[in-house]
Amino acid sequence: MSDIHGNKERFESVMAQISLQPEDILYVLGDVVDRYPDGIRILRKLMAMPNVRMLLGNHEYMMLDALYYNEDYPADWRGQNKYFRLWYSNGGDVAHSYIKHIRKSLRLEIFKYARDDSPYLMIFCRIKKRDESAFLEALRELPNKMLLCGYPDYPAQCHDFMDKIETHRTKERTCSHGEDDAAAKAEQA
Repeated sequence: MSDIHGNKERFESVMAQISLQPEDILYVLGDVVDRYPDGIRILRKLMAMPNVRMLLGNHEYMMLDALYYNEDYPADWRGQNKYFRLWYSNGGDVAHSYIKHIRKSLRLEIFKYARDDSPYLMIFCRIKKRDESAFLEALRELPNKMLLCGYPDYPAQCHDFMDKIETHRTKERTCSHGEDDAAAKAEQA
């Protein structure tokens, strides 16, 4: 499930269609909040479900950037910081109008749940040729993450890009195993 964006009717319709059972696991691929008014309520419902695994979408990241990670970031002349402006320009004002009226302890529970401690990172994007090396270099900063990559209009490009990622990671594993082998041989000598 993904891209619910606070739409309670859509969420309830999908839940009725899948008829989730206690032994099932529901993977939510982000973008639960923003645009429609029930995003935080839906997020709280997902939090209470033990068989839900959630990956953050860009809307959850924007919410966390605005309200949790960078709340002390300096405001501009309009009284907003750049994280709020980005979030609001993507429908965050709807979620914010709800979340600012709930208890601070509940807000912190939501932020703690939404923090990115998942072993997965999902990216829906198109990587331009000129950015490939920088993106591959950025993968080094994602230890212990499984990258799920896709973009509906670019399946062939994603397949090629995933091959490049695998080649990159294989080279890194080979290099690190080579270092481990060299260290093991040095210890034996």
